[in-house]
Amino acid sequence: MRAVFVAGVGLTRFDLYDGQKGRPLKEFYDLGSEAILSALKDADMEWKSIQAAFCGSVYCGTASGHQTIEKIA
Repeated sequence: MRAVFVAGVGLTRFDLYDGQKGRPLKEFYDLGSEAILSALKDADMEWKSIQAAFCGSVYCGTASGHQTIEKIA
């Protein structure tokens, strides 16, 4: 087995992003992209350095992680 490690982390602020009452409207892929780009910055890496990405989702539906990655790539 080869060594695998976490090089950086990124988070998105937990809040409402529904576009109502002055709140911004953001979709799941906007929030995911923000977290991914933050993790890359934390790791001092660029997207082109990534060899593979694995996605999971609970409430956003099938392929939501892949849709998020598509917005970045």
